Amino acid sequence: MDLVNEHGLGNLATLKASHCMGPCCDGVVVDIDEKRFTGISMKNVDEFFMREVLKRESDQTL
Repeated sequence: MDLVNEHGLGNLATLKASHCMGPCCDGVVVDIDEKRFTGISMKNVDEFFMREVLKRESDQTL
């Protein structure tokens, strides 16, 4: 949520908690627009956010 607010996307993103969605032992599982991402961790969350979330946001504003 911090990254979402930090980048001013609070009005565009909906975050929902969920019970295990599959391979939880590999890290956090994230679904974005019908696409599932696995293995999200504190080590790679910034890179993931830039690559998957900010890219989508910038693509929608073009």
